[in-house]
Amino acid sequence: MSKGVDPLIASAVLIIIAVASWIIVSNWVKQISSDQAETIKNQSETSLRCTYADMYIDRFIIDCNSTCTNANHTIITIVKNSGEIPIYASNIYITNKTGSVFSFSANITKIGAGDMVNLTILSEADCTGFNSSSKIKEILVSSTNCPSDAYDSFDANDVEFQRC
Repeated sequence: MSKGVDPLIASAVLIIIAVASWIIVSNWVKQISSDQAETIKNQSETSLRCTYADMYIDRFIIDCNSTCTNANHTIITIVKNSGEIPIYASNIYITNKTGSVFSFSANITKIGAGDMVNLTILSEADCTGFNSSSKIKEILVSSTNCPSDAYDSFDANDVEFQRC
């Protein structure tokens, strides 16, 4: 009497294990490939769409409300969408000449192609770091959906200061 498994049965079991393993691995690879392809497709579509995005700052107004401390200050940015697709804007960054960056957030505003909007921000922040053009180095506004394509900076000498 021989001990062990019949070679034919052993071969069949090995083939079944190999086929099952291949099915599992191929489904796993297919899922990963599909997920990566979808990610690349979405990034490519966004990049392509954003090549048609652009904006510029038409006017920038800082109203200090006659005091730079303990009062509301109004920052008004008039932005034009000069691109061909809608963009969304909300953040304004002011960099002063000492390197401090002041970040202000408005409600996210949709700006249609060719449209001009006012981004108005009420702030209680101390404005002594940016209450004159001699203190401002750069003003930057960028879109939230295409930040590397739709953005603009504004010259400090063109800022309108009211009651500062």
